[in-house]
Amino acid sequence: MVFDYLAGTEYLPESERSASSHLKNYVGKLGEPMISSFDPDKVEEYLNPRGEWAILENDNPSDQQERYVEGRSDVYRLPPLFWCLNLRRTC
Repeated sequence: MVFDYLAGTEYLPESERSASSHLKNYVGKLGEPMISSFDPDKVEEYLNPRGEWAILENDNPSDQQERYVEGRSDVYRLPPLFWCLNLRRTC
């Protein structure tokens, strides 16, 4: 399973907090409020309390920018707010 998640504002660098707030307000007005956010260092504990999932990747925004966007001219810079979690079921 792969999904992206928003890091909680308190876990973002100060320079990115304003962008996070604006994005949350914008998508909320479009009818898709961002309700959940996680501490990237504790997301595994929160989402995997019984150890049924192996965390394969927990990519930060910089990792994703480098992996998927660098060197491309058809994609804008990714917002520095979303982490990408890749899990595999262990049982």
